[in-house]
Amino acid sequence: MKEVIKILVVDDTKVITKLLYDQINKYYSGKVECYPALSAKKALSIIDKRGDVNIVISDFEMPKMDGIELLRIVKDKYPHIIRVLMSGHKDFDNIKSAVNDCEIASFVEKPWNTSRLFIQLDSLVKRVLLARENEVLINELQSSIDNLKNIVRDIIVDLSPDLAAHSKTVSSLSLKIANELKLSDEIKEDLKSAALFYTLGLLGLPKSIYKTHYKQLNQDMREMYFKYPQISAEMLKSNKNFSYVRKIIKAFHENLDGSGPLGLYDKKIPLESKILKIADEYTLAISIRGRSKEQIIEFLSRKTGILYDKNAVKALVNIISRDIGAIIIPMKLKEVKPGMTIGRNIVSELGRMLLPKGTIITMLSLKRILIYNEKDTIKEVFIVVDN
Repeated sequence: MKEVIKILVVDDTKVITKLLYDQINKYYSGKVECYPALSAKKALSIIDKRGDVNIVISDFEMPKMDGIELLRIVKDKYPHIIRVLMSGHKDFDNIKSAVNDCEIASFVEKPWNTSRLFIQLDSLVKRVLLARENEVLINELQSSIDNLKNIVRDIIVDLSPDLAAHSKTVSSLSLKIANELKLSDEIKEDLKSAALFYTLGLLGLPKSIYKTHYKQLNQDMREMYFKYPQISAEMLKSNKNFSYVRKIIKAFHENLDGSGPLGLYDKKIPLESKILKIADEYTLAISIRGRSKEQIIEFLSRKTGILYDKNAVKALVNIISRDIGAIIIPMKLKEVKPGMTIGRNIVSELGRMLLPKGTIITMLSLKRILIYNEKDTIKEVFIVVDN
């Protein structure tokens, strides 16, 4: 049995509320359930307790809380509920306010014309039914996508347990970076999918392709390394639901300065690709290539703005520093600010010691360093990061 649509009628005049309540119940004859409320407070209580109201029709002029304020609260707390305003006054300023602030779907003028009223309500009821049908389709689609992901995950685990473990770690770290950057759930879902699928192109290839730094590979193996994200993306081509995930995977090897295999640079590279690249590089360096966390953080920081996204690297640094305590990262002199703590002695190119490690940068000491830099170059400054 299909769930009936619930309509809440709100008016402080009992006669009007009952009239509209009776007309709606008679017109829809069991297909709709209608509930009366004689105040905005009572209306919010009904919505809160029931949790299944689809449409709210509220009078404008009511004591304590008017209809616009009620519908504004409904919009903020229950955005899925369709909102309708009634009024016996053609106050266009208030109507405009209701449209803009409350995003009402319809306006009913009192006294209402019954035929016109139900033309409006029929449209809104159809909208609710369409939203329900869409929700069913979306759930079915999501179920099929989840099934596909589970199948792919099982295949990778079966063919290459090492690769499966690596993808899982990369996915976890990517999501931590996304959370640190306060990215949307939609972006995080795309990241999870990309982290699952991006290694598909490595299945069947020698493990040395991803266990060895690409600069140490021979020419043929290096070409395979740079092509595998394209192969992974191509394997998803038949599923249109993964069109953006394919874009993320394709740009996985791209560098901010445009030196990657596809020549994409900075804003042309999806943010998800930038995050995935950093998570993959960090995980490979730690778990497979035997680098320390401090070493890989130093490398990533040094290549920020060249190979890696600045904000994503900063997010990773914050995550790691919370995990292991204070870490030291290289920073360009122009990025140094008062209040930062020196992690290593600041030494000029000619070997002159300018500031010892542990010094907290002041405005005066920063000016002094900048003056020295004009005559005796300071390549980089190491700063302590402690969260």
